[in-house]
Amino acid sequence: MDTSNLPVEDEITVEGFRTSRRSTNWLYRGTAMSPSREMDVEDLQRHILDFEAIHAFVATTLAAIMIRTKQRGIVAINRVHKLISSLHLSLSWIHCYYQFCCLDLEDKITFVHRIRRFPPPAQRTIGEIPDDNVSFSTYGFVIDELQLLKRHLRLPQQFTTPDRRGFSFTGEEALLISLYHLRNGQPFTQLSEEKFGGDPRLYTYYVREFVNHVYNKFYHKLSGDSMRQWLPWIDSFREAIWNILLDGVVNVRLSDGTNIDYQVYIPFEGFRVFGWLDDTDLPTTRPRAGIITTDDQELRDVQRAFYNRYFRGHGLKAQVVHLPNGMIGSVYICSQRHNDNGVQNLSGLNDYLVQILQPLWHNQSVPIYPALYGDGIFATLATIIKPYQQPNEIQAIINTRFSSLREDIEHKFSQVFNIYKILRAQHRHQLFYNAEWIRKQFFVCLFLTNCHTCFSESRNRRYNTRAPTIQRHLPLDEELPAAAPELDTIARAPNQLIL
Repeated sequence: MDTSNLPVEDEITVEGFRTSRRSTNWLYRGTAMSPSREMDVEDLQRHILDFEAIHAFVATTLAAIMIRTKQRGIVAINRVHKLISSLHLSLSWIHCYYQFCCLDLEDKITFVHRIRRFPPPAQRTIGEIPDDNVSFSTYGFVIDELQLLKRHLRLPQQFTTPDRRGFSFTGEEALLISLYHLRNGQPFTQLSEEKFGGDPRLYTYYVREFVNHVYNKFYHKLSGDSMRQWLPWIDSFREAIWNILLDGVVNVRLSDGTNIDYQVYIPFEGFRVFGWLDDTDLPTTRPRAGIITTDDQELRDVQRAFYNRYFRGHGLKAQVVHLPNGMIGSVYICSQRHNDNGVQNLSGLNDYLVQILQPLWHNQSVPIYPALYGDGIFATLATIIKPYQQPNEIQAIINTRFSSLREDIEHKFSQVFNIYKILRAQHRHQLFYNAEWIRKQFFVCLFLTNCHTCFSESRNRRYNTRAPTIQRHLPLDEELPAAAPELDTIARAPNQLIL
């Protein structure tokens, strides 16, 4: 017999009564009654009531028989004796069944278990990190960068959860645990065992409070009116791309079979491109998978709303504006069902850029604006252009050069998904239950990628431009909004696009 799971005499145990899952705090859901057990308890309670009623009826019958028997003779007493014995035996069996039902009910509504033992809390302050190598491999930032990030993210000294429990923890704990979780994508139990200790059931508080704080306080840096902050650098962005596009010569094979060295030349005054536009996808689980019946048309519509035939899966899509200094200028997140051009129409990005950009020149009274360069699926608009369609030889060369430069935004997408492996945990992204949370988490990962770029120049050396420092990008004297707009109020407004 295996005795490894038997309780030890000196172990501390906890006893209590089970309640329904809805009435039980999520930290103690393991002690709650499942719906099937609740039905069993209700059946047992009905049986107990029936046994009590039968017991009362039999006892009353016996008492009445005894009274009437005293009024009759000995013959009647002998005749009734067998009946009394039979009723008494029935009463004992009823009492026996009643006791078994009570024991079964007690087993179902009470619990006794050992107190769970977790490793003690550890490594929850930046001062406990041994060196920069460990810090960078663990959190993606060196120690000094973590200190700056903590300061410029305006993390409070202490977070307190809004629920009735009022659990409190420091902002530094939330920063480290959240960065580690987002970067590695590991479950909370593994984080507790291998890194931070403590009760893993509480880790959701750390991550959710951190993500909500960053999303609400810095939403305007990556969405909404976020492109306005880059207006002073539009011309320098154009010049950086223009210099790279014109750098060097291209060996071209003409239609007659001859090869020539061709150098692309476009006058800077007529050059419009200042950034790149593309979309990336976040795969998720199928909404409400496994329980759809033929009559659940509403749930089928929910699944269809997030399904993309091209990728053959469900998920979210993010429209991203990438700038030559390595920063993400704007993000719009919606359902994966739409193609890239449809997402642009939903976001209203072109209309927004027309409102805030100054025209470079006018062509017969038509203003010509700086533009983002996208792939062929986008429509040619006032501030969005795409490769030449049916190009001649020179235009084909320009398309090739632009295609090479446009790979930067694809590298940015790879960087985001490589740094934050939580985005690869498709099984954790359950749209039907946590769609808003998944969107926020995706948004925060994109924002933290911008913070990486502020500390590192590896993504912007190609254009000889520098990203702003974290002090300049997230200045401490900036007045932050109280909260990001709610999803049901996100809409386009005059002179300001809320993405």
